Amino acid sequence: VINREYFLDQICSSRGQKQDKSVAEKIASKIEQSLMTICSKKAEDTFITICNVETKKFNTTRLRDTLDDILSSQNHANVLEFTTQPEKVFEKEFEDIWTKFCDKNTREIMEPYSQAKLEILELAKGLKKLTEDFNRLFEVDLFSVAEKDGRMLANNMNESAISRTYQQKRLVVGFKWIKHRLEGENAEVIQVENVCFSVNPRLRAVPFPSLDKNEWQIQVKEVILKEDDTKISRISNFLDRLSESLNRAAENFEKKTSDLSKLHIVGKEKPKYKKSAVGCLEKCPMCHRICDVDHNDKPGSPEDLHACHRGHQHFGFAGIEYYQTTTVCLDHCSNQKDEDVWYKGGEKTTWGQLKKEYPMNKWDYSGIPAELAIKLGRFKLAWKFVGRAICENHKLDYHEDFEKDKRS
Repeated sequence: VINREYFLDQICSSRGQKQDKSVAEKIASKIEQSLMTICSKKAEDTFITICNVETKKFNTTRLRDTLDDILSSQNHANVLEFTTQPEKVFEKEFEDIWTKFCDKNTREIMEPYSQAKLEILELAKGLKKLTEDFNRLFEVDLFSVAEKDGRMLANNMNESAISRTYQQKRLVVGFKWIKHRLEGENAEVIQVENVCFSVNPRLRAVPFPSLDKNEWQIQVKEVILKEDDTKISRISNFLDRLSESLNRAAENFEKKTSDLSKLHIVGKEKPKYKKSAVGCLEKCPMCHRICDVDHNDKPGSPEDLHACHRGHQHFGFAGIEYYQTTTVCLDHCSNQKDEDVWYKGGEKTTWGQLKKEYPMNKWDYSGIPAELAIKLGRFKLAWKFVGRAICENHKLDYHEDFEKDKRS
């Protein structure tokens, strides 16, 4: 019934090999995408768990305690930047904390990608071994039309039509047999539409992986079982190409294991942890000291003002001078009284009036608790480190006479 030479030519043709390669690459791609989805979910869950455990690293009080130590630092460049551009210092410090956090936990967070990579490599290795087993068999004899179906074909078609019909169904039965084996079946007969194929006992004796050992294997099996009964010319050629494609997919998982930045949730969650660590970055309109209020306590309420509970710094850090002089002013916000005279744009006004104007009306300038007064001492020390550079930048006359600016 079957034109053996015709069929042998078909399964050995370059067209058949290309078809096997195409099907293998498509399935490998689906396996990769499916496992990547699982890995991403596992990695994201681990990331959130670790972040929740280590939230103390993203604490604004802790960060501000650390950065306020800069005021006493001998590194004058750091002192200058912290007192004049504090928002940049906070940004850089958070990036440093975040980078160290990610570097420390990348391996644990991205472990699912490593596991998936190993499973893919193991599967590729198993398929390669299976290919070698198939190469010992003469593939044209692996499946044969059951006797009754052979008679039916012979009664209804000429030999050329029988060969074409058999060829089309025979291309399907190989992949169907693979799916049967993955489902734990080792049937003697496999049906393709209205034709039954007998499975060669030698083929049934070939061991086949069950893919039930762990969730990765189960997912791979589900991907393959969801495939339609597609056509492959040779089982051995298809499995060999699938092995090659999986090896390439494993390389993509390897790249993921050391690249935490590509994990979607990292970019999504980073702003939240940055806000928690850095806090408010608004600067006092007068002295340029950064706000240290936790605005989450009463967001949007009239009492939700900016403030420097850790102490305002001296006006000199913001380049403020006495009216119609080039003498730098070393007083500070918390020392001002509403009746104190100020000049704005050459116009005489009072501190109380200034506080009503935007953006100054968004700030609380009240005095600091006595226990935090030491901060002003640190600002005095910082001024001695960087005051000259600030005065040169603003073309002001430098001095260190803090008592001169102390109001009675």
